[in-house]
Parts: sequence; C-alpha cells; structure tokens
Amino acid sequence: MRVQVFTTRDVIASSLFTWLITTLIPDPEGENMKGFTLIELMIVTAIIAILASVALPTYSAYTLRGKLVEAPTILKSTATAMEAGYDMGYSCEKSLTKNTWQTNYFKYECAVAADMDSFKITASGIQNDILNYSYSINSDGQHKTEAHPSGPNDKCWLVSGKEC
Repeated sequence: MRVQVFTTRDVIASSLFTWLITTLIPDPEGENMKGFTLIELMIVTAIIAILASVALPTYSAYTLRGKLVEAPTILKSTATAMEAGYDMGYSCEKSLTKNTWQTNYFKYECAVAADMDSFKITASGIQNDILNYSYSINSDGQHKTEAHPSGPNDKCWLVSGKEC
C-alpha cells in the first residue's frame, strides 16, 4: 500500500489552482458566477492613480539627474584632453578639432583666451527640461554652475539639489 504525502506547497498550489479555475471559467448553469463589481474596479483605479501621482515626479527627477550628469562628465574629459594636448606642445586652440559641438542634451563651446594658454568650456542645456542649466570648467580646473534653477554656483557643478 502506497501513502501519498502532500506538502504545504502542494496544498497551496492546489487551492490556488481551484480558485483560479472557479474564478475565470464561468459555470455553465450560471451558479457560482464570480467577477468584479463597479465599486471594486473604481477603488483599484483610484489606487493606481495615487501610485502614479507619487511615482511620476520621482521618475521625472531621476531622468533629469541622469541627463545632467552628462555635462560634467564631458566637460572633465574635454578639459583633460585639452591639458594633455597643451602638455604635448599644442596650443589650446589646436587641441580641439571643433570649438562647438552638441550631444542629445547639451551644446558645448570652448573659448580660448588671446594668449592661447587658457580656455573655458561651457555646456548649455538644449532640451526643454534642461534649458535652464549651464556648466563650465576653465584651464585652472575651476568648476562653475553658470545657470541653475536654484541659482549659479562658483564652487561646483550642481546636478541634484542646491548643495555641492
């Protein structure tokens, strides 16, 4: 004689399967018909709307920070390339192939001083949500936030919030 042993997982799976079958497959005689009432659907819709209203601003801020990180990254790498070219004997003007270039989010401009030994690279936002953002770096390595919704900053690049 063989005894079959059921685990708790088997019982739960069996109960879920039974519930699913009785809920989704209608009874041909019309007995045990199950479904959602209008009030249940309205409550679920309200809950989804509340969750979306909380999640959307957070997501927007997250994507904005992701866009703003591009400018400091490219400014630093460009300034490093300019310094490397200067160390190899090139003037700052000849270290770059272009003085103006553009990416998806920012327009970059490099201005070389009259003595050809110093420069300033500026990144200005070009999309609607980052038009009010502008960052710069100069040949001395000074980082500046030229334009930001919370105001300019001469000490650092403001990417998120009002503090460096």
